[in-house]
Amino acid sequence: MVEQINNFMPIGFSGYWIALDSTECDSPYPTFVVDLKKHGEAQIPFWPEETTYYLASDSLSDESHPYRKWCDTENTAMNFSNFKHYIETLNVNS
Repeated sequence: MVEQINNFMPIGFSGYWIALDSTECDSPYPTFVVDLKKHGEAQIPFWPEETTYYLASDSLSDESHPYRKWCDTENTAMNFSNFKHYIETLNVNS
């Protein structure tokens, strides 16, 4: 997954954050949503039947609080560079 994202994202993923829906589900296949908008509101599409990852620019605002960045209000959001490092660490250790 991370390798595929590397092919079309800016070098270093500067300014991109990822959020994970923490819904417990039985599906082994997560949904990965990439929002390539640079302006406007983040529309995080979490579905209850599957784990959902949402990747978007930190320049997008929160739907409910337009004066705040989406990644500041979403409690599961983390900088994508940190997420990428975490995934790479898991792959090395497994």
